[in-house]
Amino acid sequence: MPRQALSFDTNKFINVSQVGGIDSYTIDEGPARGVRALLVNTGGGLRYRILVDRGMDIDQAFVGAYSLSFLTHRGATPPTRAFDRGLDWLKGFAGGLLTSCGPFNIGGPGSDELGEFGLHGEHSATAACIESIIQPDPHANSREMSVTGRLRYGSFYCPCVELQRKISSVLGENTIYLVDEFYNAGNQDAPHAWLLHINFGYPLLQGWDDERGCRQFENSAGGVDWLQREGFSALRQLAALGEIRVRGGAGAFDGKRGRARQRSGAGIAGNTETR
Repeated sequence: MPRQALSFDTNKFINVSQVGGIDSYTIDEGPARGVRALLVNTGGGLRYRILVDRGMDIDQAFVGAYSLSFLTHRGATPPTRAFDRGLDWLKGFAGGLLTSCGPFNIGGPGSDELGEFGLHGEHSATAACIESIIQPDPHANSREMSVTGRLRYGSFYCPCVELQRKISSVLGENTIYLVDEFYNAGNQDAPHAWLLHINFGYPLLQGWDDERGCRQFENSAGGVDWLQREGFSALRQLAALGEIRVRGGAGAFDGKRGRARQRSGAGIAGNTETR
């Protein structure tokens, strides 16, 4: 069972940032220069960073002093359509706690009657439009904090799809809630494939256990006690990731393109309205 949420004495602080909340900034150095980021501090020990310009995915994540995520050598980089073909997606892969793949294909690159498609789709290289950032307000008995954004995919004469993503946490709790809602904004059926890459790393993972044939969950710095107290609890609570909704107009969100590619569920219907 998740541990009980921390409680805060609101008589002892006036600024909510003292106990948690969301900070917005733009990375100004290195390969990630220019990337918008949101740092979420739950106030319960869990902190994670949302990369707004990289599909609102999550790269860095910590519980206390310990990292949960695997990060690649280059780390975060700005989005670019140049990596939409072949295996070039890997050149911009930052790792991170959450990397989303899709929305038109997941898996290997290829081509069909609708054109070429690259490894894991275009989501990761798509910037989001922020619709809202809601801060917790424990003085008003409101502990939820959330970020909601919208991403648009497609091109003229091709499927046009929108994703509304909401990432939220509760002040004092070590949980991430994720809701993805897809909408077909075009007037034709569109393929749909969606995959959430969860990438754990050191020190949460220590390496491969040959005897068990699995990853070792062990921490040399904090030991097994830390994992029992914080790490496994965080993993159980992080299982809240991943509510996906699909909506559209008449018809089915499916098609030859969707059947030709790996996909996570049914297609999305076309919208017959003129917009």
